[in-house]
Amino acid sequence: LGFAAIPAIATERSEVPANLKWNTADLYASDAAWETSRADIARRVPEIAAYKGRLGESAATFYAALQLRSDIDLALTRLYVYASMRADEDTRDSRYLEMNQMAENLAVDFGTAASFMRPEILALGADKVRGYVAADPLNRTPQEWDDTLQGWARSGKPLKQIALELGVPEAALRRL
Repeated sequence: LGFAAIPAIATERSEVPANLKWNTADLYASDAAWETSRADIARRVPEIAAYKGRLGESAATFYAALQLRSDIDLALTRLYVYASMRADEDTRDSRYLEMNQMAENLAVDFGTAASFMRPEILALGADKVRGYVAADPLNRTPQEWDDTLQGWARSGKPLKQIALELGVPEAALRRL
């Protein structure tokens, strides 16, 4: 049997119907807005270092550190998705490849800055973490604690693994 090679034909983005394109404006209105956000995230990444060695001070400090980490992670994810989507629109456009690389570099910087958190939380132990939840001075709801810990889990470890490392049932973390 012989197969004839069929040449691949790329369609220019301008020729693709609008209803088949993603709307990057849902993430950022413009590349300038993306750049403003990138600069803001880059400014915020070093803030996490203020919590190094302090996660065991109090429930408020613990939660504030996790909240900052979650906020930066969410903003960084949005930044990366926009740059990645724009780069995928036309891989010939080096401007968007550069934006994608800048987002990846910022993610590495963030990961490095926050790398102390997992070992510190594990060193606190399950009892202390449970105590923080019970003594939360801001009286956050279980859903607010859950959102924070879920954000932590999204950062690289499944909730099940975090539960194992803390020595608590996964269901207990889901109730936080």
